[in-house]
Formats: sequence, C-alpha cells, structure tokens
Amino acid sequence: MSALTRRVALLGCLVVLAAALFGWFNADQLPEPAVSVRTPTKFVPASPRPSTLAADLAILAQRQPWGASKQDPLQGQAQTQATKTQDPVGAWRIGGILKLGNESFVILMIQPQPNTPQFVRYLSVGNELPDGRIIEGITGDSVLLRQGDQKAVLRLYLPGAG
Repeated sequence: MSALTRRVALLGCLVVLAAALFGWFNADQLPEPAVSVRTPTKFVPASPRPSTLAADLAILAQRQPWGASKQDPLQGQAQTQATKTQDPVGAWRIGGILKLGNESFVILMIQPQPNTPQFVRYLSVGNELPDGRIIEGITGDSVLLRQGDQKAVLRLYLPGAG
C-alpha cells in the first residue's frame, strides 16, 4: 500500500469520524416541523341524558308498548268514582305494574268492545277491579286481591315459565 493510499484512507476515516461527532452533538436538536402538529384530544364518551319520571312516562305514552291509547299516565287517578263506574267495561287485563316513588299502580288495560281501541287505567291500593275484587297490595310481580272474605294473589309472571 502506498503512502498516498494510506493518506486518502486516513482522510476518509477522519471525515466519517467528524460526521459522527457532529451528529452526536446535534442529536438533541430537532428541526422545526414543516406542518403544525395537533395534540391528540382525549376521547370522552357521551354521558346519558338525565332521566326524569315525567319524561319516561311521556315516552311510554308516546310509544304505546302495550297498545294503549295516548293519554296522561295519571289521568285514571284524577277521575272521580262516579266517572269510573260509567266507563264501559268489556274485556280487561292487567298489563303491568308501575312504581312511582313509594306508590305502586296496577296498569289495567280495558277494551270495551271487540275491535275497539283499548284504554288504560292506573289503579292503586284500595281501588276496585272491574270484576269487583279490591286491590289490597301491589308487589313487584303480583297483585294481592280481596273479594269479601276471600283473598287471592294474581301473579303477573308464572315462576318457571319461559
């Protein structure tokens, strides 16, 4: 190997070493970005809207899940006893139980005549069913009834029935 080749090789090594040192000392300095970088925003799921009893009852009345006609949910409670006895009663059934705070209501669905729309009554403890039985108590899945000295429990859901 000639002296000239050694000098060229040494010069090449010095250039590579100088570039490595230059890069080493300037590694912590990053160039300014050409495009502005947005910071990622944290995803926050939407919280459910607050539920109120009046709004929930309005939704039930609007959607008519039991096929009832539209009316104020507590309208049956505002009627007088004389008006209640004048209502025509045909086929009727208990559609469910409604709990408002500490008070429970039996949802009574009445169809006065075949092929006519049903209407709904909300009966509480002490009210009378169309067949003459009196509501003595309302639990989560049953209604306690009394007719004279006889007491009965009307269950909305039979245990074990799927």
